[in-house]
Amino acid sequence: MDAAIGARPLQVAACVAELSGGMDSASVAVSAARMLGGTLRSAGIVLAGHARTIQTKRRRLITLALGLRDESFEMSEHMPVVDLDSSMRALEHPLGEFYLEAFDALWRDAATNGCHAILTGVGGDELFPRYDADNAAEGRKKPGRLIAAENIARTMLSRRAQFAMDVEPLYCAPASIVPHTGLLAHVSRSPYMLRRGLWPVNPLCDPALVGFCHRLPVQYRVERELLRRYLHRHLGHDLFPIGYAKETFDYALPEVIAGQHDWLSEQLRECALADFGLVDMAAVRNVLRRVADTRDVTATAPLAIFLYLERFMRQTA
Repeated sequence: MDAAIGARPLQVAACVAELSGGMDSASVAVSAARMLGGTLRSAGIVLAGHARTIQTKRRRLITLALGLRDESFEMSEHMPVVDLDSSMRALEHPLGEFYLEAFDALWRDAATNGCHAILTGVGGDELFPRYDADNAAEGRKKPGRLIAAENIARTMLSRRAQFAMDVEPLYCAPASIVPHTGLLAHVSRSPYMLRRGLWPVNPLCDPALVGFCHRLPVQYRVERELLRRYLHRHLGHDLFPIGYAKETFDYALPEVIAGQHDWLSEQLRECALADFGLVDMAAVRNVLRRVADTRDVTATAPLAIFLYLERFMRQTA
């Protein structure tokens, strides 16, 4: 990780490390503070809900341990826009950053204060895979929540779209060293940073680091053991015990969608995706009502993708 950061011509005065309070961003901040010298700036989006206190405490302990100059941005003040009006956002890729409003506030502030590079924790989720040969091969199973979200998404598709999904490969490119999910995360955020003159730096996507971590013996990959040891050594606190409460944006989109249910229902009297024969509008309305009534996080994921894609289709019409 030090090599991944040290290989780039970064100057501490021109860098900001995104610091969510999780393991990935904390590990990047540790390495950047070690390699760049001086006082590194950090910035993070502070979430609302029950996890706020835990997240705030972890971020404070990390910044104190590393001597960071930190700034926080309230998620509640920069909630995502789900309105389907094509003028609500500039034309963008439909799978762009879901929480653009909050992150753009962070990036805009960084650019205003002379920053040229943003260091992120993108790619950390993919660093420690589980393989069939591991003793606990069940670790390779898809999480139940992901399976449930995929099933909900399938119900929203028309029969034509379901058929296409079954017969057309989703990813045709050869497998890369860096997992495609890390690359997609990079693509979803980078254009916005670049528009503000910011260079996105994702050290956890460095091919050498990815290759190293993927070859680790199972005991260092399970529960991200090597990363836990690294963080404990450099932070002096056991901030990330197994099963620790993770920071999450889960609450944000369900709340916004629920608050705008009636307006979204009105806007969906016409639907570009339905006109193209891609979605089943009765199923879409059922999922919209489900999210509004229950704040179901699992159902929110496919619904949010639908809403962002629908707005993109309206923008390009």
